[in-house]
Amino acid sequence: MLEHAVGAYTDCNHGKALAVIHPVLYRHLLNEGKEKLARMAERVWNVKGDTVEQTAILGIEALEAFIKEIGLPSHWSEMGIKDESILRAAADTCLLMPGCCKQFSRDELFEILKECM
Repeated sequence: MLEHAVGAYTDCNHGKALAVIHPVLYRHLLNEGKEKLARMAERVWNVKGDTVEQTAILGIEALEAFIKEIGLPSHWSEMGIKDESILRAAADTCLLMPGCCKQFSRDELFEILKECM
């Protein structure tokens, strides 16, 4: 839903915006969702750390490396999005839904979007 809100304000490419958002979003889900992120790390990226949290982090890092390898953007600026007020508007109008492990506030969503700058 967060990408859809950004897309409504910027008309950005859906897949590229997801590439920008997901690694940052996953880091914000790490405490609550480390088991699910670790499962993704093992099943998708075939990586395993010494702990569940380390495995989850390795998976996020593998996703980031893949995004770069295939040439997708990793920051809003690469997509011409440089105005934080657009990101604030997106966070303020995003449909708040319970996620897989955590319900974010609008301020948390804005922080995630700003980290993607």
